[in-house]
Amino acid sequence: MPASVASATQSFPNTAATSITLTCPAGTQPGDLLLAFPCNSLPALYTLPTGWKLVAQPASASSDVGSGAFYRIADATDIGADGATPTTYTFTRSGSAAAQGHAGSILRVIGADVSSLVSAWPAQRVGLTHGTTASSGSFPSDSPSNPAKFLANDLLIRAYIAGEEAAGTPNLSMGAVPSDWTSRVSGATAAGTSSSGGYDIGLVVCDQLWVPSSAGGGTTPPPSGSQSLGVGGIGTPAGAILTTADSSAVLNITTSGTSSQQRVYDGQGHTINGQINIAADYVTVQNFYVRGAGGAGIYSMGTGVIIQNCDIAQVIEGGTGDINGVNFFGDNTHILYNRIGPSLVSGALNGARPDGIQTWDTPSTRSSSNVLILGNRIVGPTDINDATHLHQGVVAEGAASTSGGGGGSGQSQNWLIDSNYFESAFGSQCLKFDGINGAQITRNTFAGSATNVVASTSVSSGTAYYSDNTVVGTYSSGVGVTTTNGSGPSPSGWGYSAPGGTPGGTPGGGGGGGGGGGGGTETTETVYLTGYSYQDNTPPGSAIISMPVIHSVAGGTGTFSDPITAAVPGSPDTAETPAGTKFYVAVLKRYFIVEDTGASKYNNIRHFDLWVDGQNFARSDSDACMNSYTGNHPVIFNPQDGHPVTVGPLTGAGGCVI
Repeated sequence: MPASVASATQSFPNTAATSITLTCPAGTQPGDLLLAFPCNSLPALYTLPTGWKLVAQPASASSDVGSGAFYRIADATDIGADGATPTTYTFTRSGSAAAQGHAGSILRVIGADVSSLVSAWPAQRVGLTHGTTASSGSFPSDSPSNPAKFLANDLLIRAYIAGEEAAGTPNLSMGAVPSDWTSRVSGATAAGTSSSGGYDIGLVVCDQLWVPSSAGGGTTPPPSGSQSLGVGGIGTPAGAILTTADSSAVLNITTSGTSSQQRVYDGQGHTINGQINIAADYVTVQNFYVRGAGGAGIYSMGTGVIIQNCDIAQVIEGGTGDINGVNFFGDNTHILYNRIGPSLVSGALNGARPDGIQTWDTPSTRSSSNVLILGNRIVGPTDINDATHLHQGVVAEGAASTSGGGGGSGQSQNWLIDSNYFESAFGSQCLKFDGINGAQITRNTFAGSATNVVASTSVSSGTAYYSDNTVVGTYSSGVGVTTTNGSGPSPSGWGYSAPGGTPGGTPGGGGGGGGGGGGGTETTETVYLTGYSYQDNTPPGSAIISMPVIHSVAGGTGTFSDPITAAVPGSPDTAETPAGTKFYVAVLKRYFIVEDTGASKYNNIRHFDLWVDGQNFARSDSDACMNSYTGNHPVIFNPQDGHPVTVGPLTGAGGCVI
């Protein structure tokens, strides 16, 4: 749930002094965020009590008021030795000037993301408003500065300070708080009279949840308004696997759901002090705080995976050469409404460059198509001299990557980068596409600093950057790609449906190439199945195929997105079943695709010769696998995604792996 102000204390002493003592609000609990707003009728700074840190304090406030905003994360000392009497803190004005008027308040904020706070609050999200020297005034009606910095349900807190320098009886008036803000503190100190004035000070503190007034710039509420940023921004569905306590162990997820029913793992706001490792299909991971992981906070290797409403920080390099919020590999991946950073790095970099989200396609990983990255907040330290700054928000490398992240056999395509907020990307670019086709970038805010907003290499095609993106940071060479007027496509085309949408097929419809698959009605037909292997292919000891579609040589893992090669009777010009035809064999729990010829012709039934691989096994193992299923079997043509799959080549030790 969003952060909120639970309680507040205030002090308006009617005596002149050089300090003010403020009391913690009743009910303070360890982990609460405490915000202190002391002010005085002199342009002087404050000396902080032990344990408090700076939010903002002007070096020279104004001619008649001095103020500051400070924070601490509450611990057991804040509730007093008896567990009930609140602790007090004294804020002392610097300098040797005479006693002046003081006022102040401490707010208790619950539900705040205290894990992401650093020693200096992000200055561009803070502003202190000082009043005039008049004896009365109204609350300023100005909007928060730089609204592009805020997202829906961010908690905004405003402190307004006014001082009086008029001689005579103090009559300072602070004015009314606007109706869309909740007043927590309002009052003024009448500390005395003086011919020179300067004794009296007033303070108003109020808050509201930020509701964006216009679309674009990463501030647009999610579709249907039912999913918001961060932990707690998505509900827990019935049947979810629940985490009920913090854990210091890696969370390994190996059991798959289906395309019609995600298997949901819900952290319920608990912390995993280690990596979340997803090695399954159609899995949703949500509402976790992830800390102390090695290499990547979340590592996903699966089809149809949803990573949403998590908070990822303090990743350790750990010998992997990478520090990333999320690493993912696989089609139909959705990364939704997560917070990544700002304290993304824990410990030494060891040469690694921190990135928000990364994927690559090598022989040991896989391609990633139909990817949706929506509504995330990916930030790093704002100091360019800080080695732990965010290097790239998203870096995606396909099989043809020119940067060393390629060499795989797939094609990564059809990406939507929508309504995200990126900050402090101090590398060459914020978004990088290298061997990715059809990346579309829309409705994002880029508030960082880099050479370009986007880099799209020569081995990528169809990169579209739309004019509804907002750039508020400093990018020395501009966007980096051609800007397309208007807005990009809706996330619904990528299968997103809040809350907890299930990944769908390719945007604009499914297809299996040639004979299709995923775009129409399934049909079942009995066919004759045999097998061929690495040992008995033509020529023997090879994986050569005559009609490559998605593989350059025979292969595949049997999933919907990576079906196994099948051969049919005929030649490429006379194939009994067209190249690209996709089908599913229930007895083998695998999807297949026609990519080869040379099978024998049967007069009254279609024949499919299935690749069993066997390169890493004995000839007897692959022969045993083929013999176990040779015969007539029903198969499903134009299969939909979601049928049960045993991932991997068919041949194992002693026969088929099913």
